[in-house]
Amino acid sequence: MARGTRRGVALALVLLALLLAGALAAGGVMSAGRSMRDAAGSIDRVRAMAAAEQGLTLAVADWNGTWSSAGPAGLIATLPDSLPGLVDTVRIVRLTPGTFLLISESRSLSPTPLSARSRVSLLVTLDSALHPHPSLHHSWAELP
Repeated sequence: MARGTRRGVALALVLLALLLAGALAAGGVMSAGRSMRDAAGSIDRVRAMAAAEQGLTLAVADWNGTWSSAGPAGLIATLPDSLPGLVDTVRIVRLTPGTFLLISESRSLSPTPLSARSRVSLLVTLDSALHPHPSLHHSWAELP
């Protein structure tokens, strides 16, 4: 083999190695950026879930006696609530005269495009004194 043909191979191998190293570095930078966005979004998701659960707790704690009175099935109340950086709405739906479904939805007001939403529900039954109590078993199959 002649000496002139071997010199070009070394240059090509060095350029290929630099190209691979650059591609790996670019992939690492993109992966780190994605991880940072995911971490920022998870904070908003946790805050939205906590606000939705708090909305259900407050709706049961601040139960309005007029909701317990007899009436047709359907939406009976909407409770808006605004916390710093969050919007929460609780809807109270009468299923039967003694059974209600509370649906709490919240969303973060994050200035980033990563705003989060959360929706939770709770099945509530009234006792003999017309006080609400969360149902022990809550599944969609139990709804009438």
